[in-house]
Amino acid sequence: MATDHRSKHEAMRARACHDGARRTEQADLPKQTPPQVHRLMAHVGAAGPACKAFAQGLEAERGALALRPLFGLCDLIKRHGNERVERVCALALSAGTLRLRFLRKALDVETIPSLLDENRIIELISTYQTHFSTLAQEVVSDDK
Repeated sequence: MATDHRSKHEAMRARACHDGARRTEQADLPKQTPPQVHRLMAHVGAAGPACKAFAQGLEAERGALALRPLFGLCDLIKRHGNERVERVCALALSAGTLRLRFLRKALDVETIPSLLDENRIIELISTYQTHFSTLAQEVVSDDK
């Protein structure tokens, strides 16, 4: 009997894709996504289009198991506000990840990088344009 228990445990462990992964048998999952998941997706979708896309990606990837990360996403929205979570969801989608860990780490950073924000190190393109046009005019005047 002890060997029976150990072999079942080893078989379950072998099915896990990595340590800490949830070990739910495929047969134990519901045949269709529960309505709670759809309600949570609608709640998260109200935060913005990137949050909605992130929630839809979670549902597509995990199905009925998306309930837990959707609750986590709702908690992040409650703690940090719609705007910040929306920006982080957009960042996660552009990075191609659907992990709450990524969202939490990005929210821990004081400033969230945005593609639309001005970069403090790199000058605006107009600065370079005027610089090169000035250089081109100097080269033309030196040739004459």
